[in-house]
Amino acid sequence: MDGEWCNDYFLILATIDGHGPLRLLLDTGAAISLLDDDAAKRIGVRVSSSSLGMTGGGGAAVAAAGQASIGRLDSGEVKLRDFDMVIHDLARFEPFFGPLDGVLGFSALRGSTFTIDYPARTVTVTNEALDRNAPRQENEAWFETGTSRPHILADVAGRQVRVLVDSGSGGGFDFKMFDELPRSSDDRPSHASLALDRLVLARAARLNGQLRIGPIVFDAPAIGSDPSSSKLGTQVMSKFRWTFDTRRKLIRIDSGPVRIEPAPVTNLGFVGSRRLDEIQVVHIAQDSATYANGLRVGDRVTAINGVAVELFSCAGMREAIERATPVVLTIKRKGRRVSVEAHSYNVVP
Repeated sequence: MDGEWCNDYFLILATIDGHGPLRLLLDTGAAISLLDDDAAKRIGVRVSSSSLGMTGGGGAAVAAAGQASIGRLDSGEVKLRDFDMVIHDLARFEPFFGPLDGVLGFSALRGSTFTIDYPARTVTVTNEALDRNAPRQENEAWFETGTSRPHILADVAGRQVRVLVDSGSGGGFDFKMFDELPRSSDDRPSHASLALDRLVLARAARLNGQLRIGPIVFDAPAIGSDPSSSKLGTQVMSKFRWTFDTRRKLIRIDSGPVRIEPAPVTNLGFVGSRRLDEIQVVHIAQDSATYANGLRVGDRVTAINGVAVELFSCAGMREAIERATPVVLTIKRKGRRVSVEAHSYNVVP
């Protein structure tokens, strides 16, 4: 598949019915595919309905502009045929990915076997089915899944939990039953995740116990809260090579190391909501150096280390933050511009 990586997300470069190229997010956690309303007008697809309802985060109803039947999608040697895309305004996702024309959901790849190889940074699609009777290698995990989206069974501190494999989520392990799981640290707000219909402030803590996916053992991993579903995102997926057989409903994980040590979860002492040209501060840890230096909820970050927020896309912001200590934030507050030094903060030690 032709495309580009944006952090650990894969953006497919494709044409639809001969028009394009279009940038589409590969999202295994999405049961449907989405096409941005402006992109639909640009390529002239026929919209079958002027109004359509669909489900967003937490089961909330989300209004969509309609639905289009796609005859053909081409990306390199990959050709997908006859699937539907819901028309929806995706402008709010552009601060994270740049111009985004759509989301390619799991159902669009039905009938194929595809591999997301995170270490090699490649995505391939074939017609070769996985052999469920093949000998299992020590560093492989196999799962059967019988739903329209790929779920696997995880052992979470002795509790069996079905988790969604979600390449469209930038999180790690997130659980709907977060408050019921044993935790060895206090939970703290960790990040703001963007759903179709709202912004969700997530909490994180350290699991008191092990999390197992087949032979893969995570020792006391950081876990997060998600009100809508239990899932694992690209922070976990990026360690492995994932193969999805959509016909036989099989998933194979080439795991590499089978034991993964705990790692801290860090931010700059605050959680922000990204806009095109600013980051709105929605939470700040009051025991952080960044709070002591004057950052407050409601502040709008317009530049990081002298570079305007609107110029950052994909990995650029993360790399800029990792290269500088401390990080200098330019803040817009009640018509004034001030500078605040932000320091690394351990959300989950």
